[in-house]
Amino acid sequence: MLSLNEVVPTHDEKYEEELRQKHKDEGWLFEASRRDIIRRTFLATADATYVTARWQFFNKLDFEFLWNATHALEKYFKAALLLNNIKANDLSHDITKAFYRTQDSLGADLLPNKFPTVLTERIAHITSGDRARQLRYDGPEAYVKSLNWQGGAEARYAMSSHTVATTDLYCFDLTAFLVRRLVENLQRCDKIDELRTNPEACPSRYGLLEEIYTTDDHPLRPTLGRVNYFLNPAPDTSKALPVGVLGFRSANSAMYNHIVEKAESNRSLNRAVSKRLTQWAIDSLPGIKTYKSELQKYL
Repeated sequence: MLSLNEVVPTHDEKYEEELRQKHKDEGWLFEASRRDIIRRTFLATADATYVTARWQFFNKLDFEFLWNATHALEKYFKAALLLNNIKANDLSHDITKAFYRTQDSLGADLLPNKFPTVLTERIAHITSGDRARQLRYDGPEAYVKSLNWQGGAEARYAMSSHTVATTDLYCFDLTAFLVRRLVENLQRCDKIDELRTNPEACPSRYGLLEEIYTTDDHPLRPTLGRVNYFLNPAPDTSKALPVGVLGFRSANSAMYNHIVEKAESNRSLNRAVSKRLTQWAIDSLPGIKTYKSELQKYL
């Protein structure tokens, strides 16, 4: 339940009076407050979700990784848009739509369709060579589209099958880097010029990520730092991911196993059960709308 009530006091009366005297400019105080709301509501939670997604990847919680990777990017996109006075209240959880709005609003030079070569060169020693070692996606556009399907709001119940490649972690980190660097007021010429001329620039946000990598004994430091060549200044390669055989981790959904496989079975009993399950799914399951037309063929 949303509450705007104060949970803990943020300042005393003396401090409040000093604040009023120091900042009597209504416009200044409005903008400072607006930016703080955006940072704490979207950037801070995006950072936390980003670290969570990386932990889930390392622990082979693949669906959860896809889910949280999607939502981390969603919040980074919204933070970038809102800080630049672009509305984001109609985006829902569609990160493909968020990607194109950010690109259209801020410029394809700041959010390109392809990963900049200067960034992919950081991991060339990992991803060069045979096909199994290469990045599965060539840029944030392709990665966001795939992630939106595999981990978006319509996939919240894991009704569709999914595949995660080892190199998808680098695609996630690269995309998060490219979006997080835009969480800034780009109306300032010095900021936008820096980002346009230097694809490697990612100004410090004083957020959770900065807190983690500047604190030697931070409990989340191993999760953020491990093979993170983009959003951590000093990547930890002591626990590198396998290089020789990167491969994939895949899982069929329960819907596929119990409806599709049974429908294709030679046993009449299995085919009959498939039809009953299909009708039950259409009639009863939440989140089934996306898959309804596909399921119709199994009735």
